[in-house]
Amino acid sequence: MADALKEDQPGGASADIYNFGCALYEMLTGRPVTVARRRVEPPALESFITKCLHPDPTARYQSVSELRQALAKLQKGRSIRLEYVFISIAVVTLALGLVLLMMEFPSRQRFTDKDVLVMADFTNTTRDPIFDKVLRTALTMQLQQSPFLKVMDDGKVRQHLARMARPLDSRITAAVAHDICQREGQRAMLGGSIADLGNAFEVTVQVISCRTGATLARQQVRVESNRDKVLGAISNAASGMRAVLGEPRSSLEKWDRPLEQSATASLAAMQAYSFGVERRSLGSELASVSFFERAVELDPNFVNAHLSLYFAYSNLGDGNRATESLKKAFALIDRASEYERLQIHALYERDVTRDLSKALAAAQLLARSYPRSDAAHYILGSTYESLGQNEQALREYQAAVENPAYTAPLIAAYMRLNRFAEAHEAAKTSVDPNVHRNLLRLAYIQGDAAAVAKEVQWFAGKPEEHLSLIEQFENARVRGDNQKAIALAGQAAAMARQHNLKGAADQILAAAKK
Repeated sequence: MADALKEDQPGGASADIYNFGCALYEMLTGRPVTVARRRVEPPALESFITKCLHPDPTARYQSVSELRQALAKLQKGRSIRLEYVFISIAVVTLALGLVLLMMEFPSRQRFTDKDVLVMADFTNTTRDPIFDKVLRTALTMQLQQSPFLKVMDDGKVRQHLARMARPLDSRITAAVAHDICQREGQRAMLGGSIADLGNAFEVTVQVISCRTGATLARQQVRVESNRDKVLGAISNAASGMRAVLGEPRSSLEKWDRPLEQSATASLAAMQAYSFGVERRSLGSELASVSFFERAVELDPNFVNAHLSLYFAYSNLGDGNRATESLKKAFALIDRASEYERLQIHALYERDVTRDLSKALAAAQLLARSYPRSDAAHYILGSTYESLGQNEQALREYQAAVENPAYTAPLIAAYMRLNRFAEAHEAAKTSVDPNVHRNLLRLAYIQGDAAAVAKEVQWFAGKPEEHLSLIEQFENARVRGDNQKAIALAGQAAAMARQHNLKGAADQILAAAKK
């Protein structure tokens, strides 16, 4: 970007040499590279490392051959005191040999379509709290543009926190991310940091092996000391990381738009959006709405926030507000990344134009383009559901099962096929109100009074309690108890209005009049 200081370009020898310098420094000192790193001894070795780590790629060694020549001079240099000779040369030679091997055989450090990255929260040393959640969300959004890489969904992360007996809103430290990575049997975790250098911000993103703790890839970008420019730094770091981890250049050229163009240039809007994402992953769909609304208030062109509002209102039963948000997202579709653009197109054809043949074609293209995306499989599954193709819908929901956000439609799909035992098994433990809504519906179908009471109690006092009342209303109507049904519909509508869900209230009352 035009405002950035000198920075790494994606991939290439310069990035590899930088990563080699980081690895060498860590081997010599036992510490990660930071802005205020300590000097190493002897001075000749410090000069060698400094050139490898120079923030300007053009000032580093420019090739592996040049690196070898510098190493040869370092070994022959007479300025190195005798007591450093054997340790320094042995370490440098060993490290260089390992790194050169990786350079010659890059597939050894590149990822496959089976790898899932566990993302830790960023380390923020700027003392500015706005960066605490924003950078993790922004990096996730940027990496979601990749059909190649996959980051573990926050809902999945919080499931692991529950199993680890940690609060669901715990900070995802590097140690926590490492534990989750090992529990999942994954290869690597993703982390980052931001530092204020006085006249610039420095953003570092790195991938670390969960088995050895070694740094597999690192990208470091500096931008001028302007908070809103940090989103651009995240975009550049993510692009570089995608290249280093093996994503083809053709993929990067097609599916890599900067956040300022595909999402927002406003750090404040991104912060509000981040809070919304967090609330949703904690199971509070209603609480997420106010943050997404704040995000679009700060940046009316923030297409991701409009799309998130569509999903939130849909899950809360307010179809009118959901459609309104989807229309706004569609009006901004040219600003969206390819990932969001394909989602919006499929949903718009399904829910607004009601052209299910076009919706299916668009959803199939989305799933083909992003085969690792849970959202893509969910949208394709819900489109099959609209067409009454329940087996195909179930297949797609099963493909999205790793994301807890799509557990509710999976349960509903099993129920439509009368596969009740599998519906119960899919539910397990969940904080998603729509999962419990489906469990309540299932309890009514099976005539399980104890399960009904349990689910009704789960909703009691929660902001989404109107969803429980809707199911109770539907059950009373099916049983022919019209008086009770009307009363329950009134309660549900009143509660929906209390939370500014007028569309949901109107839909409930309209159903009661039928």
